[in-house]
Amino acid sequence: MKRFAVLLFLGLTACASDAASEPQQARLPSLCNDYGEMAKLLLERHKETPRLFALSADGNLMVLLASEEGSWSMVSVNPSNIACMISVGNGWDLLSPLQGDPS
Repeated sequence: MKRFAVLLFLGLTACASDAASEPQQARLPSLCNDYGEMAKLLLERHKETPRLFALSADGNLMVLLASEEGSWSMVSVNPSNIACMISVGNGWDLLSPLQGDPS
């Protein structure tokens, strides 16, 4: 529940800053913020640090942040350094590459 409250705060903060610069219109709330701010909050609140990076086909950087306790967050960072939360969970574990035939 605490994790949800943090994510909700991030989303409301991002929406509040957008409201001043955009005309009033129906818009869906999003969980987006500056990547540095989001990474700092995830580190402070959940001890999550970047573990994996991948460049997606749309040019965004996918970042998986995880803690030693197993919590994780996946964010998509656009070229303007705005990160949007994709998913969160528990049970993160890094596996060793399989040797030989994986079947």
